[in-house]
Amino acid sequence: MNIEYLQKLWDSFSHKYTAAQKNPSVFCFTLLNMLRIEDSDSIIDAGCGGGHLHQYIIEKKKPYARFVAFDFSNQMVKITAARMYKYLTQQQKGSIDQITQEEIDNVNLNSEIFNQINYSIQQANIQELNQFQDNTFDTYISNLVFHLIPNPQQAMAEAYRILKPGGRLGITVWGSKNNSKALTIYQEALIKSGILEQPQGPSKFLESTQPIIEMAQLQGFTNIYCWTQQNPFDNYNLEDVGKFSNPEVLELLKNAPQEKVQQFENIVQEILNQEKQKYQPLLLECILLVATKAQ
Repeated sequence: MNIEYLQKLWDSFSHKYTAAQKNPSVFCFTLLNMLRIEDSDSIIDAGCGGGHLHQYIIEKKKPYARFVAFDFSNQMVKITAARMYKYLTQQQKGSIDQITQEEIDNVNLNSEIFNQINYSIQQANIQELNQFQDNTFDTYISNLVFHLIPNPQQAMAEAYRILKPGGRLGITVWGSKNNSKALTIYQEALIKSGILEQPQGPSKFLESTQPIIEMAQLQGFTNIYCWTQQNPFDNYNLEDVGKFSNPEVLELLKNAPQEKVQQFENIVQEILNQEKQKYQPLLLECILLVATKAQ
């Protein structure tokens, strides 16, 4: 798939992802704690989605610290900017996610109010960050991005390049498939309903921390800490589950015969009922890694 197609795909998914981003943002919150962003002078959020924790980062960072965020999707960038513009300008705080399409379309990425707090948001490709010079940032954050891109080692190389010596990296990727029902429920139902014959492409799940550790080591990172963490999603029904379905799945459902879609929905509901009987929420397991660029 070419870049232009992928951008359009993620643009079409942007509203759904932003609505559900509160669930995987728990992993990002852990990274922010482990990276001690309050001590950083320059922070970059690589693949920020809807920028769910940007207001927290702004409140936590030093007043003069530079905070740069980017996403591959232009629509995600605009949503993030619209959210943050609302957060920074509204007199009564609250309901930050209730933004209109008009607000998203008309947001000014170069607004003076962003400049006043040293915050910027732009479109960029995590594998090619030519707009950033070497040794620029103290802290690099990327939540649930590396497993989705064609060449994660290249993205790791770019992270190493733009970090200052002694700068810190924090990334998360999907962990064990068996511990990630929040994401696998749709694929399971697609296969059982006959919409999908077999899983598409290689698995994006990692059953061990070793591959991501080796990726960081290969690039030259040191002081590596890597662990797994689980988080429940607030997915209680079919509609909730659909909010976090990726663009490829949505395309499959859009093009499937109606009777198979109905069968698919019945299977999803059956799986939800089975988990409910076990008093078990739908979980996502992630692997988290923090590391330091050599001095």
